Amino acid sequence: MHAVIALRHTNRRPFSGRPVPPGVLAELADAASIEGAILHILDHDEARRVLDLVQDAARDQDADPAYRGELAQWAGGARDRDGIPDSALGPPVPGRCRTGPRLRSRPASAP
Repeated sequence: MHAVIALRHTNRRPFSGRPVPPGVLAELADAASIEGAILHILDHDEARRVLDLVQDAARDQDADPAYRGELAQWAGGARDRDGIPDSALGPPVPGRCRTGPRLRSRPASAP
């Protein structure tokens, strides 16, 4: 798994308001089924309830000093990289630097 860390991508852009095409939903449901899971597509009201629950849970966790302490210890101050501690990135690779959530190549002549 260490080898694919450099390939990790995060998309934080907002989603469009367009509905997901039925064929894509069917492919996702099939992929879940292959893994032994069930994909339940939420309707608008269900999605709102789930979002409200997630917000409540996040607020409760953030209010818990023990949780915040555990998170700070685990993250080791690396929250600017999506909370990924340097130790999770594996040993440093000569000629490469860590800038953000992915390892990016650095020219050999760079300081």
